Amino acid sequence: GAWSTIKGVKLDLFDSAKVADVPAIGEGVTLDTHGLKIGHGATQISIGRDGVNITTATQSVAVGSHGVKVGPRSVPGTILSIDANGMTIAANGGAILAKRVKAPDGKKIAAAEWAASAGVKAGDKFDPPTPKAT
Repeated sequence: GAWSTIKGVKLDLFDSAKVADVPAIGEGVTLDTHGLKIGHGATQISIGRDGVNITTATQSVAVGSHGVKVGPRSVPGTILSIDANGMTIAANGGAILAKRVKAPDGKKIAAAEWAASAGVKAGDKFDPPTPKAT
């Protein structure tokens, strides 16, 4: 597995996979007071009072009363979502889903369980890599 640090703590990532940019038909459809959301993790389409938002691991498009805004989704190392499937992390060219992690105590646990206990949430970023000595 791979490893990185977040909030100064070394974290080993296990059972990781590249996240597809397009969700499978029938996955992740919710309707609540905020509107309709289709997809999960890094790829979502949301329709609500503020307009339509389409996000993938690498791109974001918002259409509403403000016009159209297009921009990059997030910086590599940013946690895009945490759910029962695991922790989706932005990477160069897409995103990865880490299902399990090993924290400093040495036990492999579900990524969502670790994130809840460590106070890590979507939007948090892994620490940047330390430059190698020359």
